[in-house]
Amino acid sequence: MEEWKKEMRGIRRKRREETKEKIELKNKAEELRIKLNSAEKKNKKLIDEKKKVEEELLNAQILAANERLAADQKLMEEMNENLTLLRQAVERNNETIDLGRQVIQLRNDAIQRNEMLIQQNNLLVRALALLGIH
Repeated sequence: MEEWKKEMRGIRRKRREETKEKIELKNKAEELRIKLNSAEKKNKKLIDEKKKVEEELLNAQILAANERLAADQKLMEEMNENLTLLRQAVERNNETIDLGRQVIQLRNDAIQRNEMLIQQNNLLVRALALLGIH
């Protein structure tokens, strides 16, 4: 019977130790769960912060692209205005050239008329000379 009591004490001691180990394991598991939850919360927070930073970066990139687009559009408008002014200048130059050609033609016509008048005058002078009239 003594042996049986010893054996029972051993079994009880072993159960207490196992129970104690189970409690320690449960406590460790709970600590690990708490640490895991904390790590998951930190991870989620970091992911959210990363998304926020990425969103801010994307918004900044969109804003910069819109500003570049606005600047490009303004530049295009100015270039179109300059092109219109250049076309008008070319048109005025062409008109000036046409007027210059007309002036040259009028000058040439006047020179021809003067040459004809000189020839007529010379003929009249000869005719008068032949007639003896000076």
